[in-house]
Amino acid sequence: MNYNLENLMATAVSEMENGQYEEAAKHFDLIVVNDGSNYRAAFYRIYCKCFIGKLGDIPNQAINLTNAFALFLSKIKNIDETEKELCIKDALEKISKVSSHFAYNAKKTLLTAPTVGMSINSANKKMYNNCVELAKKYNVSLDEETEKVLSTASNESNNAGKILIAVIIIGAIISILSYVFIFI
Repeated sequence: MNYNLENLMATAVSEMENGQYEEAAKHFDLIVVNDGSNYRAAFYRIYCKCFIGKLGDIPNQAINLTNAFALFLSKIKNIDETEKELCIKDALEKISKVSSHFAYNAKKTLLTAPTVGMSINSANKKMYNNCVELAKKYNVSLDEETEKVLSTASNESNNAGKILIAVIIIGAIISILSYVFIFI
């Protein structure tokens, strides 16, 4: 089947911007299959998949997004500097949005499944730090607005980690106290 890739890209981007991640991911997949050199579609499809997976998939999604960002950076190294900066800024803002989404899911699971929350939070921190390091490796200069977005995502992840540790400590104390009171 022959696709109009420009129209398909416009549709996929619109779906992504409207939070229709599953549909957008399918359209980005079609673009990548038909044009393997489309670095934006390749990155965006992984980005969209980070919002539609199961909680247990988040650690793998974090790895996939980091790898997609590394590939994205390698593909854009020879484009115009102004366009490159805009592409990288957009990608980092998308990574920050995913990081915030992952931090939210880590917090959401803290009472029902603290180990899952810790796993999500750990994967999120690694993804975030690895992507920032990759950007530095490519000598990306970040403007103040992008730095603020990245800092916010990092703080959300750190706060989720602190909450998870507190919940685990409280759970351990309750378990110990209930054990002590049973035998008194």
